[in-house]
Parts: sequence; C-alpha cells; structure tokens
Amino acid sequence: SVTTTGGSFKNLQADVKGTFTPLLLQVTAAVAAITAVGAAFASVTAAAKAYNNSIAQVGTVTTLSKEQLAALGGDARKLAQELGIALPDALKALYELIRSGVPADNAIEVLRLSALAAKAAFTETAVGAQAAAVLVDSFGLDVRQLAGALDIVVRSAQTGGPTLTEFANNAGALGAEYDNATNLYLFGVFELNVTF
Repeated sequence: SVTTTGGSFKNLQADVKGTFTPLLLQVTAAVAAITAVGAAFASVTAAAKAYNNSIAQVGTVTTLSKEQLAALGGDARKLAQELGIALPDALKALYELIRSGVPADNAIEVLRLSALAAKAAFTETAVGAQAAAVLVDSFGLDVRQLAGALDIVVRSAQTGGPTLTEFANNAGALGAEYDNATNLYLFGVFELNVTF
C-alpha cells in the first residue's frame, strides 16, 4: 500500500540521514582543518619572504657577506623576541640605522637601545632608531654614549622637553651646530649634559 511505502521511505530517509550526518560532520571538520593548515602555511611563507626581503634590503646598505647578513638577521630576531617587538619593525629599524651610518657591528646594540627608548617613550621602534641615528650622526655620539643620551631625551619629556618623537623629527638640524656631544642645548628647553 501507499501508506506503507511512504512510511518505509521516511524510515529510509531517517536511516540515511543518521548514517551520513556524522560522516558529513567529519568531512566538514577535515576541510576546515586543511583550510586552516593552508592558511597557516601561507602566513608562514609570507613572513619568511618578508624576512628575507628585509635582510636583503639591509644588504643593500652594507658590505656584509651573506653569512654575516644571516647572523645579523638572527641577532635581530633574538632581540625582537627578547624585547617583545615585532620582527618586521626591528628589521626596518636595523636597515634605517645602518643606512644612517651606524656601523653594522654596532647596529644590534644601537637597535636594542633604540627599542628600549621607544618602549619607555610609548612610541614605535622606528622613532627610537631615528632618535639614535640623530644622536650618532648629527651629534657624533658613539654607542657607549647612546644609552645615557637616549635616557635623557626620554626623561626630558616629563619636564616639558621634547618627546622622543619630537627629538627624532627635529633635532637632526641642530646637530650641525655643535662640535661635540657635551652640553647640547636642544630646542631651548633642556640641556643634554653628556660627559665621559
């Protein structure tokens, strides 16, 4: 009879649905997992490509060998992890420091000091690197003098002096007015007494 066939068809439908629903869920989960792995692989690949490009960019402003560049990149990676800064930001700042004249053998230390100053001033690593480059390039400081000078610049903002960003953006022009790094009068606001 038609009623019996209709009931059997409904039972068959329920059996098929009950059998294939868990399978469909497993297939859906597998597709989602594969998609996630693919996205993670793409992200890692993109990050590796960006890293390699950044190291190659640093190579354009140095005479370092491929091995030396790899070591410099490794040091930058370790420093970024140690200080909790983004590796791309560290590499960009490293490039800018070396490009501005910081010797490659001092660049990681200058990057460390720059990043610490930037963190203390609640600004980007690039700003700290720019300020360090100004102090090295325009004012003639060496790496041994840099920590104290950056500290003074950062602390000066607390007493009405320029912020690290203001210093980084404007102090370079002032550097040419001085023969040495002692008693630098910046912006008419504070005196940077660097004595060694």
